[in-house]
Amino acid sequence: MSRSAVLLVLFVVGSPAPAGASPPPAPVPRPAPPEPGENWRAGFGLPEEIDPQKVAFARPAVRETFLKLDAAARKVAGADWAKRAGDRYPYFTWNGGSDGFNQTYAGAWEKVASTDRAAAARPNHAIHLSTTLYTGKPPPAYGFEVRSNWSPKTGWGAAVEFSTSEMKSGLYESFRLTLRHDDLLPAPRDALSVHGLLLGPGQGWFSASRTDDFYVYRFKVSSRAGGVGGFDRKPIGREVARYWASADAFREAALEELDRLEANAKDGIASGKLAEITTKGGPTGADAPRPVPNRAAGGPGAAGAVVPEAIRKAVLKEALADIDGQKKLVREHYKDMHAATVAAFPGLGEILSPPEKK
Repeated sequence: MSRSAVLLVLFVVGSPAPAGASPPPAPVPRPAPPEPGENWRAGFGLPEEIDPQKVAFARPAVRETFLKLDAAARKVAGADWAKRAGDRYPYFTWNGGSDGFNQTYAGAWEKVASTDRAAAARPNHAIHLSTTLYTGKPPPAYGFEVRSNWSPKTGWGAAVEFSTSEMKSGLYESFRLTLRHDDLLPAPRDALSVHGLLLGPGQGWFSASRTDDFYVYRFKVSSRAGGVGGFDRKPIGREVARYWASADAFREAALEELDRLEANAKDGIASGKLAEITTKGGPTGADAPRPVPNRAAGGPGAAGAVVPEAIRKAVLKEALADIDGQKKLVREHYKDMHAATVAAFPGLGEILSPPEKK
C-alpha cells in the first residue's frame, strides 16, 4: 500500500472528528424481553382488576350512569345464574394508540356460562358491562360499553349494545338493537351478513353487489351518516329510550329508522352514487381488483365509471323489497319485539335518558 493510501486510511479511521462536529448518537437501549409468565403490562401502572365504585370517570354524569347500569345488572341476575360479577371487574383486554396505552375491565353476568369455543345453550340471558382505563394518576376512564343478550328457546330474542366515550376527538355514542327469530328471520346464506333485524340510530342497513363484463359494483346503504358531525357525535339516549318506553313508541322509532333507510336507498342507489366500483381482477390473483372512481359520487364533470341503469334498477328493487319486508315484520310483531328488547335489559331506556324533573 502506498504512503498516500496509508495516510488516507489513518485520516478516515483514526483521526479525531473536526471541531464542532456532533458525535454519533448513542444506541437506543432496548427493553429486555419479558420472562416466561411475566406480566409485561404491569410496567404501565394499571391494575389487574378494578372496583367499579371507585373508577375515576372524567365526567361525573358518565360515572352515575355506569353505576346505575352495574346496579341494574346485579338486580336482573338471579341467584341461579352461573356467572355473577363480584365487587371487582377483572382485566379483559388491552390496547394502545394515539390516546395512549389502556386496559379494559368487564363485569359479566350469565345465566348459562358461555365458553370460548361455543355459544351458551338456550334459553340464556347474559349482560356484560365494561370500562377502559388509561394511564394516569389516577387512571382516567372516559366512557363505558354495555352488552346484553336475551336468547329464549323460541320466539323473539334481542341483543342490545350501547357505548359512550368522550375524549379529545369529542363525544361518540353508538346503540344497536339486533332482533332474532329462528322462523321469521332464518340465518342468512351469506356468512358475512348479519343474522337478525338491526334497529337503532344509524343501524338500518342494506348491501348488495352486482358485476358486469368490466366491474364489480357494491352498494352499501345506511339509515344515517356517521362520522364528524353525524348522529353518533351527539347524545342518543333519548332516541334509545323510545325502544323501551312502550310497544307503540318502539314501533314508531323502528319505522322511522327504516323510512330513513328507504329514502337513502332511493337516492343513493337510483343515482348510483353509493356504489363502490372495482375492477373484476384476474382468476389467479395476479391481477388484483383495483378501485375505480365513481362518476356519480364525484359531482358534475367528474371522471370515472358509471353504474349501468339496469344494475341500478335491479338493486333498488331488491333494496325496497328488503326494507318493505323489515317494515312488515315490525308492524306485525312490534309488541313481541318490544317485550324481547325490555327483557334483554329492563330499564335501560330510563337509565340512559332519565325523565326530566317537573
